Amino acid sequence: MFPGVHDSEIVAYSADSRNAELVLTFAPGTGSAKDGFRLIFRGVAAHQFVYPELPSIVLALSELPAETLLQK
Repeated sequence: MFPGVHDSEIVAYSADSRNAELVLTFAPGTGSAKDGFRLIFRGVAAHQFVYPELPSIVLALSELPAETLLQK
């Protein structure tokens, strides 16, 4: 779903509740990304990082409907 994310490292993130944005900042890893990059999620109502240690190597990112989170 998000090309270049596999094996990249999240080196920073910020959540802006006023603007409903979540920004993830990545450093390149052994995946397809050649340079650092940011992913900006807009319209964010909630987010969860089970283990928010930084830097974190990313296997994959998945987008879930809000209903899925609310059922848990």
